Amino acid sequence: MKTAAAAQDHSRRYADIKLLWFSADVGSVSEKRSEPRVNMMARIEALWEDEAGTSHISRGKLEDLSDGGLSIRVNELIAVGSKLIVRMPRGDFPGTVVQCRQNGRDFVLGIKRDAAQKPDDK
Repeated sequence: MKTAAAAQDHSRRYADIKLLWFSADVGSVSEKRSEPRVNMMARIEALWEDEAGTSHISRGKLEDLSDGGLSIRVNELIAVGSKLIVRMPRGDFPGTVVQCRQNGRDFVLGIKRDAAQKPDDK
């Protein structure tokens, strides 16, 4: 028979990714977005450098995702304009912080995907 602690540990291990089946675009936010987003929950790591060039890793949660951007929740401020790589179960997502707002103890970041380099037309 499993103990409550063992059941909770099992739950944490297998609850890293949950797909929520409704649009993340609500209210006036959707008017600013060019692509629909899907709410998602997954553990992530954000790899970034501060203005002094010091490397950081911030652990957090993916909140929503689209082809052109995503939203994450971390526990430290990452400045708007910072380049970062978000590591998530779907792979790495290179981008730039375009929005940062504090929500309680956390910071919710809007990240725009870096433009893919086009191959040469040779």
